[in-house]
Amino acid sequence: MHRISGVRALPALIILVGAVCLGAAGQIHSVAIEQVDLEFDDGTLLVDSSAGSAVLTYGTGTIQYFNLAVDDEWVVRNVPVVPFSYSSRETVTFWFPLGVAEGRRVDSVSYGASLTSELSLHAPSADSVAQVADRRVTVPLVLNPPSLGWPSFPVFVETGDIALAWASMKRPPRISDCYKNACAPAAFADSIAYLNDLYDLELEPWMYAWNVWADVVRWDEFPKNEGEHISPTWVDDKIAYCNQVGIPVTTRVTYDPADAMLELERGQDVEMGTGKHIAMVSGMIMLADGRFVIYVAHDTDQRESGGTRIEKVIYRPGPDPSQPGKGAALEGAASFNGQTDPYFVIECPTTNTTDQGG
Repeated sequence: MHRISGVRALPALIILVGAVCLGAAGQIHSVAIEQVDLEFDDGTLLVDSSAGSAVLTYGTGTIQYFNLAVDDEWVVRNVPVVPFSYSSRETVTFWFPLGVAEGRRVDSVSYGASLTSELSLHAPSADSVAQVADRRVTVPLVLNPPSLGWPSFPVFVETGDIALAWASMKRPPRISDCYKNACAPAAFADSIAYLNDLYDLELEPWMYAWNVWADVVRWDEFPKNEGEHISPTWVDDKIAYCNQVGIPVTTRVTYDPADAMLELERGQDVEMGTGKHIAMVSGMIMLADGRFVIYVAHDTDQRESGGTRIEKVIYRPGPDPSQPGKGAALEGAASFNGQTDPYFVIECPTTNTTDQGG
């Protein structure tokens, strides 16, 4: 079996399927269940929404498939998780429908969870009981409150969703607590911090402070409820600033998730963005049906400290394979759910790397 540093070559994928399915089951360290309060850009606060989130802490050295049953409903189905190369234990968050009316408080649920090397044909038995915690999440205005058409949370149910290839960050990400709608400068700052940690770029701490990058991309100059929250010339602004202050990092944009995944494996930083949100990518998995599972690292509660998470997003490609990104749709984490035409930012060191892409 041919392998390219974690991103497997396409001709070898059938062989990889057998290798993955023969692996040992991963270890679930804990599962926590939450009910989400949603805070929208316009200040609307939906307390006790119908959205739930499951916080999985796990360990695995191979691709594994996560399944979750809540109150006898199979709410997370065969979602592959990344064997993060920098740690034997990681925590990621999955969204799912709680199956209750908006505003109805859920105090406890029965649940069952499994992490296996093969796709599961049945839901795990919901024979454990969990107390449901509160969680608040800030979401962009493009995602309307339920009364105005809040998009449903998808459940990963299709059969044949075999994981073909994967890539992950080489070190744990730094995830900034930031102001509301400051996701872009936070993501850029965190990317510089990650590359500094990974390649020992010897940068000063202010060079990866999110408020500094807010000035660079002129965050305060643009309305926070209309399109991008940053300058339309932000790529050129970033490159010019890095050159000016001596940060040995260059930036480019791609719409091709396969390109982004290869760069992530090469040790570059990758961010995923839309017109309303942008976040660091900590892991990516290519599926047999052409979709991608993307794990994003971001601040999910931008008004309070402690909202930093790694969350799962599903990337569905658009209708024309020759135009990656065009018409592609995202499902999963609230800040990306229902958004289309995503792009990827590649941050590439210009020195001290042994396998430069960028």
